[in-house]
Amino acid sequence: MLSLQWYAYRLEYSVEWTFFGKGLFAEPASKRYLLYFTERWNYNSPIEMKNLLKLESLALLLASIGVYFHFFPGNWIRFISLFFAPDLAFVFLLISRKWTVFAYNFLHHQGLCLILLGMGYLLKMDLWIQVGLIFFAHSAFDRIWGYGLKYPDQLDRTHLGWIGKQAWRNAPESNAVGGEAHDR
Repeated sequence: MLSLQWYAYRLEYSVEWTFFGKGLFAEPASKRYLLYFTERWNYNSPIEMKNLLKLESLALLLASIGVYFHFFPGNWIRFISLFFAPDLAFVFLLISRKWTVFAYNFLHHQGLCLILLGMGYLLKMDLWIQVGLIFFAHSAFDRIWGYGLKYPDQLDRTHLGWIGKQAWRNAPESNAVGGEAHDR
């Protein structure tokens, strides 16, 4: 990747705006502005989007554990016993994949956890707050390992990418010649 000083130099002399390697250019000499994006991202960079999302999930996991044990210091047994409860959604595989995906996504959705936290706070129900924090911690834990919300067509396909035997499909497409993906 190009250095930040180079971007500052270019900004001063040629009216170029950049954001993490993506360039947005404007031509100051004419009245019309030609705006386009250029590919300058180094895909071998240690900070890829996938790693950034994992760091964010790690921070959310640590924050939810910290909040839980700050407000409920003696309830570590409940935390441990309910931590993997959202994964019981896989019991629905006995019925169908559609039900499994629905149950998994419902129990792992971080919005549901926030709704549980808010309702528990408003109704002064500590159990709802605890379950919301535990499920939020579990969801963040799963997203650290790459397990996101599932697509209904395959359980290996998540909103964070492919997992399991299909993980080879996560290869960056831009590494190919001409910007086209290689078929494997």
